[in-house]
Amino acid sequence: MKDSHTIKAEFNAERLDMERYLLVVLFLVQQRWGYIIGRNLADDQITTKQWLMMIVMANAFQNPHPCRKWLMP
Repeated sequence: MKDSHTIKAEFNAERLDMERYLLVVLFLVQQRWGYIIGRNLADDQITTKQWLMMIVMANAFQNPHPCRKWLMP
């Protein structure tokens, strides 16, 4: 990653340019993170999105969701 002073010098600290830069950096970080996590999960044959959904579902409800009765008789 570049130093923040270098970034400001390149983009002259204009807000729109900085926003564009941040969006690109966030996209690149997300892509790299998805690749690394996906590579580690390949042995379990699940995708990064499936893994994230499992985390959300495990942490979203304090009590079992009522639809569990229909899904698991």
